[in-house]
Amino acid sequence: MSDEEQEARWMEHFREVLNQPTPPTLFNLDQEPPAPTLNITSDEISGTEVARAIKSLKKKNDQRVWQWTGCQRAARGREGGQKTWRHTFKEDQSP
Repeated sequence: MSDEEQEARWMEHFREVLNQPTPPTLFNLDQEPPAPTLNITSDEISGTEVARAIKSLKKKNDQRVWQWTGCQRAARGREGGQKTWRHTFKEDQSP
């Protein structure tokens, strides 16, 4: 396809997309209920909070890896799954 043909196709596409008729009803933000207030603090982050967050992420990652290797352990026996586990974290790969 030549550059001119490609350009013509893009022009046709955008004409169709951008030249739509006006919808019968328009969205009105004034009629929408206000969004709920989020409980966010801007205090300093403590070392305890960081450690808790990292521990939580590690726990979730461990669960994902075990789910991912579960079918492999079943297919190759327990030792095969453990090898996959060690290989995954040695190579810093995530499933």
